[in-house]
Amino acid sequence: MIQYVLWAISFVFLWLSLVWLNYLYVSTKSSTVGVVKKGVTIAVPAFNEERSLYMTLDSIRRFDYPHHLLSVVVVDDGSKDSTTKKCREFMAAHNEMSIRLIRQKNQGKAGAINTALGVCGTDYFAVLDADTFAKPDALNALLGALQQSGAAAAISVVKVFRVDSLLERVQNVEYIMSNLFRRLMAVVDTLFLTHGCLCVFKTEVLKSIGGFSVESGHTEDLEVALRLRSNKHKVVMAQDAITYTAVPASFWGLWRQRVRWYRGFMFNHLKFRSLFFNKKYGRLGFFQLPVNVLSVGLLLATIGMVAYGSSSDFFEFVYRSFTIQGYFINHVIDFPTLKELILGQNVQIIFPVFMSMVLGLYVIVAAFHQLDERVRPALLYIWIYFAVSPYITSTHWLCAIFQETFAMKRKWR
Repeated sequence: MIQYVLWAISFVFLWLSLVWLNYLYVSTKSSTVGVVKKGVTIAVPAFNEERSLYMTLDSIRRFDYPHHLLSVVVVDDGSKDSTTKKCREFMAAHNEMSIRLIRQKNQGKAGAINTALGVCGTDYFAVLDADTFAKPDALNALLGALQQSGAAAAISVVKVFRVDSLLERVQNVEYIMSNLFRRLMAVVDTLFLTHGCLCVFKTEVLKSIGGFSVESGHTEDLEVALRLRSNKHKVVMAQDAITYTAVPASFWGLWRQRVRWYRGFMFNHLKFRSLFFNKKYGRLGFFQLPVNVLSVGLLLATIGMVAYGSSSDFFEFVYRSFTIQGYFINHVIDFPTLKELILGQNVQIIFPVFMSMVLGLYVIVAAFHQLDERVRPALLYIWIYFAVSPYITSTHWLCAIFQETFAMKRKWR
């Protein structure tokens, strides 16, 4: 029975891989030549960001964009640290920049962004998280992508800032992979996310849909993108716009972040369920959104079967070790030869797994190549990402499902 389920899962994985690989080299880069320079308001929502806010504002100062067309709005959303102090220090040191500081009671990130949107009087509105910084040419690249595509929003490529610990290095692999799939989704026009690591909106369009929703499952970037898509607006990705963001450095920090993300995923896919299999939304409704849900189901089913099989083998080994004389010693010391190991495998299970691994390796190389990252130094972290991370991710999903089912209170951070 298990082998048939594995065959089915492998078939779906292979099919999805081939679909995505078909579009891997079909993307086009936007050009910054001829970009019309218009006013841009950059919202920086901040909640207890005293350690990184100065760096974020300094990256805006370095933008290769006319400063007289930039307006920065920092919204301190009820911080309990020195976020406001750090902002004022930067404003005093760089009074050539147009920076407005707004302090308010905690309303959540969506509320903080809406505060900045409310005072926006420019053609474009950008969001940059207070723990993120961008390359100087990122804003130009985003505006180029917007103006050439006619889209309502454009997102940047996100890399991990400060890759030191094992956890950060594994997340770096994850972000590299995510950038590849976002690029592919942009190619087939199914991109459904406007992350906070520098994305730019057409102000008129964003205001026309009511700005950001405070009822977004605390994943306002996903909710607003799906709302744009539901109103037939396009979201694109600027491949040359590079941003760097801090990632959780502790296991529990990662746990809280991912559970929040996955709860928001469930909340918003349910909220926009009318898009599913709706011919008005083309590939987004008939392919991307169903695949999003299917991928989660396949992950949990695969990990569940592997865990069940491993636990069954373990308990059987323990049982036989206690009931059969010499069984433990013989199976611990007596290693099979390579020939015995090969002949003892179930080809019906190994073949689809092997094919999936080959395609997976190809996708990894492609993902690293598109960001000019070297594969060899990251081999250990790639292995951990694919061999260990699925089990941890599954526990995140199970926790998120439990919390969302019982409507437990969400937190911004």
